[in-house]
Amino acid sequence: MKKKSQHKINKTTLADLYEHSFIGVTVHRGFDILYSNPKVAKILGYSDVAKLREAADLRPHIPRRRQREISERWAEIEGGALKPERNRVSNITLDGHEIWLDVTDERILWEDGKPAIISTLYDVSTAVHTNESLLSSLRHLEVSLDSILETIPTGIAIFSDVGEPKTVNSAMRRLFQASPSESDYVPRAMSDLLARLVNSDAQELSERGVETRVNKVVDLIARRMSDDTIMLSAADVSDWKYTQDELKTLAERDSLTKLFNRRGFVDTVRPMLETCAGKNQHFAIIIADIDFFKSINDTHGHAAGDEALRNFSKRIDKALRNRDVVGRVGGEEFAIFLPDSSLETAERIAERLRAKIAKNPIAIAGMRVPMTASFGLKVWEADSDIPRLKALMQDADNALYRAKQAGRNRVALA
Repeated sequence: MKKKSQHKINKTTLADLYEHSFIGVTVHRGFDILYSNPKVAKILGYSDVAKLREAADLRPHIPRRRQREISERWAEIEGGALKPERNRVSNITLDGHEIWLDVTDERILWEDGKPAIISTLYDVSTAVHTNESLLSSLRHLEVSLDSILETIPTGIAIFSDVGEPKTVNSAMRRLFQASPSESDYVPRAMSDLLARLVNSDAQELSERGVETRVNKVVDLIARRMSDDTIMLSAADVSDWKYTQDELKTLAERDSLTKLFNRRGFVDTVRPMLETCAGKNQHFAIIIADIDFFKSINDTHGHAAGDEALRNFSKRIDKALRNRDVVGRVGGEEFAIFLPDSSLETAERIAERLRAKIAKNPIAIAGMRVPMTASFGLKVWEADSDIPRLKALMQDADNALYRAKQAGRNRVALA
């Protein structure tokens, strides 16, 4: 069978999504920039993104003391040894000023087919400097604490050494409450973080990505003060969260069919497979392939081929159960996971899919073009060793090959 393809991300797709984003998005290998949106250029102090793309180098913006560490970390992410995580780090602008960024680095497959890093940058300099200014004000200024807090755009709350609320500014209330006039509401995430700090020897603890009841996403930081009070700050990272969700979709979904790509399929199915096996439930993997797909492309053009893939995807997706998972894992090859399915059930589903595809030709340029597909089926029987997903998919793929060899438009069992 043909070699499986992985989902690639390209400049055009990123430009369509993020040229006007409030979050910085850049793709790089090591310090070499492959793509950056205008927000990255603005964050780093460039007059326009063309100048950053021309420079194509992140090295001047990372403190020299951190360059070796960050280079090694990126290499591990590119190699798949590290999972993505968000870190708050200092960076340097073009004119030498220090800024603070929340940065998430994640491995992707770039348009040239090689791994790269996609980084999202969220400027939190204001929040960091606000906290520093607040600490300074509290130590040196003989002014009302409430007056200070109300001048600060970041959410700030002051608690006693045992976590009892003393004062909360309006910015904090707006992040957590529909009505800023509420005075007795302390969110669970906030009280939990305070309790952790009170019951530990730490000077500072944080909780990232907290969702509030007014549809905001915030980062919380609790810090002990010199007078034994606790200052809790909240930075609004809702835009960052939205961008991360978009990037996750981009990385896991096939742009043409909107189904899972190979990565999304594997990441979704693997825990489901383990759950089924843990409960001793049967399950099945189907690998399906459109018959004579190349002839559709050659005869009617690539636009027709794309329409055939979209049509096939919709038919398969609509015909499956809600709990089933389907993904496009190759050019014209699709994988289907059927949880809690015996051999009889899985074979019946595969045959129904085959008949549904063969029954209705697809409309291309005013013509009705016949389309069929072949299916390879592998069922895991309960009470046997827990299998690896890769091995199951390979068994189903081998069965698909036999279906093709036997004449196509049929279901073969592994």
